[in-house]
Amino acid sequence: MKKIGLFFAALLALVALGMIIFFGRQHQADQFAAQKASHAALVAKQAANSSSAVSSSTTTHKTNKVNQKVGHDQSLKYVALGDSLAAGDYTSKENMAYQYVFTRYLKDTLGYKATLDGFWQAGATITSIAQPNYDKVVAMAPNLITIELGTNEQDQTNPNYADATTFQTNLANLVAGFKSDLPKTKLILLTTWKADTSTSYNHAIKAVGTQYTVPVVDISKVYEKSSNIAQSGAKSWAGSGDGYHPNDAGNQAIADLLAKQADQFYVH
Repeated sequence: MKKIGLFFAALLALVALGMIIFFGRQHQADQFAAQKASHAALVAKQAANSSSAVSSSTTTHKTNKVNQKVGHDQSLKYVALGDSLAAGDYTSKENMAYQYVFTRYLKDTLGYKATLDGFWQAGATITSIAQPNYDKVVAMAPNLITIELGTNEQDQTNPNYADATTFQTNLANLVAGFKSDLPKTKLILLTTWKADTSTSYNHAIKAVGTQYTVPVVDISKVYEKSSNIAQSGAKSWAGSGDGYHPNDAGNQAIADLLAKQADQFYVH
């Protein structure tokens, strides 16, 4: 009887030991599984953070690329040839004329050390202002020239009136000269301001642009918007508005069109 009791005691001890070993291993397995799951979660989180960091870095790079000042403080000599539009007649301040606004764009947005020079005057034409100052312009060795002439050629009371055919010849000769004497200089032609015969003169300007591969900035949409015109009686640095010339907004619109062309030259 005593031997049987000892046998059952030993058996119970073995069963208890087996259960301890079994549950111990199960606990270890559970811990290992939990640690594995925790590690996987940590890896996933780190990967997500890494991906987010790369994405953020890429976006910042793209933004910086867009906002980068491509001029890097390089010198850029800009010469404007024009009439009363370039003279800024009927803007609030003289420096609100389109060529001044455009120069500020070259400086502040594109990052060039841009300077403005040139010849402009109310009533000016190719033969009255561009041809007489041609040698001076060449001597300036500009990087960029804008030519905004052709409106006053349409005025038959102007002593320098020229029909569309004669105007086209004069403009072609002017552009050909600059192309020859200033081969590295970039040129931009502007269409004329509002006049009854603008269509034929604008056609002449575009024909010269095509002939010499010079871009033409069409400003006809600017004067079609009444808010771009200096209304009669409106105050300006040059006197009261005349209901014809562009005001500050109109000059800004012209400068914006030039800026788009400058982007084609220097950014794209």
